[in-house]
This record gives sequence, C-alpha cells and structure tokens, in this order.
Amino acid sequence: MLGGYEMRVFKVFLNNLKEEEWIKSMAEDGWLIDKIGFGYSFKNVEKKHYNIKMDYRIFKNKDEFEAYVTMYGDFGWKHIAGTKGSGRQYFTNDESDYQSELFSDEASQAARIKRMRKMLRQSLAVALVLFISLLSQNSFSISTLLHPKELYLTPGLWNMAGGEFWSSFLLETPFALFRGILLYAMPLMVLIYIFVSYKIQYEYNNEIGDKSLR
Repeated sequence: MLGGYEMRVFKVFLNNLKEEEWIKSMAEDGWLIDKIGFGYSFKNVEKKHYNIKMDYRIFKNKDEFEAYVTMYGDFGWKHIAGTKGSGRQYFTNDESDYQSELFSDEASQAARIKRMRKMLRQSLAVALVLFISLLSQNSFSISTLLHPKELYLTPGLWNMAGGEFWSSFLLETPFALFRGILLYAMPLMVLIYIFVSYKIQYEYNNEIGDKSLR
C-alpha cells in the first residue's frame, strides 16, 4: 500500500552528493526516505521524478528546528526526514519545472561540510573526556591499552585455577568489556575522525573543487 513504512536500508555515505543521488534514485523507484537513524527508512510512494536535497544541521531546541523547516517550506521545500538532533535533514521540491535549487552553490556546499566537521570534532571531544576520566582512575593507565588483562580488577584472578578461575573470570568479563569499550573509544575516535575528515574533504574537492576549505 502506498505511503506505508515498507523498507529499511543500512548504508554509509561520506559524500553527500552521492547520498542525494542514491536517495533520489530510491524515490524514483517508488521508495521515498521518511526516517533516519540506524540506517534509512523508506515509505512506498508513486514512481516519479523527485528533487531531493540534504542539509546538515543540529538544533538546540524544537523551536529552532521548526523555524528552520518553516523557512525552507516558504521557498517550496518540504522537509521529509530528520529531527532536531539527527544532523542530516532531507527536503523535496514538488515543483514541476524543478528550477528551484537548494544547497547547490559552492558556498552552501562549503558551509555544509564545515557543519559535518564540527559534529565530528564534538564527538571526538566527548570521547576525549571519557578517556581522561578513565585514566584518572587508579585502576587504569596507558599500559592498559596494550595489556587488556588489566581490565580485570579481581585480585589474584590470573593466579587462580580451575573452577575458581572460570567463575571469577566469567563474572567479571561483562564489566571488563564495558571498561575496555570506553578505554579504547578515544584512539578509535581519533582514527575515525582523521579518516572521515580526510574522506569528506577529498570527495568534496573532487565534486566541487572549492579550494577555500583546504
């Protein structure tokens, strides 16, 4: 039935222009993006040409978000997916001539890339705070990164044997895994930030050629 929530797709894009083209092709095949989160949710719609654009913005409150949606709505762009905290915002324009463009000039593209980078920096800052917090505890140190056994805090665990060892090991493993995830978050986030930031810049320079972001 048209309009129903029919399909979810898990896909990752670092190039927003390629993402727009993919979402547009999905719409032309009868699947219009409706929700985002852990993947993309689509609803079944009429197969036709859709003019779809993506922006990247995070809002402090609902009023700011609604004002943003209303502003672009006044120019003929309907907000179809995204929330005040999702970052990615999707719009479609139903005008038959499709002459109205959104985020198509180099300045708009540059601003969108900068907002994406800002989000990455904020995520990195959160990971850094967690990392410093863990290192401030007497139970953790830089050496823990290279010696995962230190994640287990049961005294004498590695000198135990038989049932006593396995009982203590299995009991503490979930807590050790949780501490390990937090501890390794910072190095992982640094690597992700470097890779994603470079990839976004590389793709942008290839597609747009705006040298001002370098």
